[in-house]
Amino acid sequence: MSTLVNIDTWLFHLFNTTLTAPFLDLLVTVISKKGVFLGLAAIAAALFFFLGGKDMKWSVMLGLSVFFISDATSMVLKDLFARTRPCHAFEGVRLFAECGRSYSFPSSHASNVFAVMVLLTARYPAWAAAFLTAAFVVAWSRVYGGVHYPLDVLAGALLGSGLAVCVFVLDKRFRAQRLMEYLERVKFFGSQKS
Repeated sequence: MSTLVNIDTWLFHLFNTTLTAPFLDLLVTVISKKGVFLGLAAIAAALFFFLGGKDMKWSVMLGLSVFFISDATSMVLKDLFARTRPCHAFEGVRLFAECGRSYSFPSSHASNVFAVMVLLTARYPAWAAAFLTAAFVVAWSRVYGGVHYPLDVLAGALLGSGLAVCVFVLDKRFRAQRLMEYLERVKFFGSQKS
């Protein structure tokens, strides 16, 4: 186990202090601002919901569901593993956002973004490259930005992806037809055709 931790620590320092560039610093600074991240996500969800058809509205509902499930699950696991963040553990960490008071493992950002992006990839495979690129960039930014180790984001990505696959499969196999009929009856989806 100590070998794995040593490799993880070495990789963290590699991404945080060695493989750096000014344009990457700027990118991570923008991505790390919570308001920017949440604002872009909210705008995208609103566009999907209000401009899309029934299928896109359902995607937003599923996306919000898997987001909150992954967030809650990652927070429980953080307290269970209680791993100190690298920005608290080491001097001289290049930090692009607040270090945070919660524990490090797994990364909630990685879990949340992979949960939503893998779900969207499963529902809209033609957009897989864009969705998964966004997920990888956010996950990488957590290491580059000094707040997580690589294993934290890997665990978060696996957690989020696993939850997304579960939600996708459950939706495909057991979609509540009565719920859909009810939502159509109360005009939740509006009068648009899917």
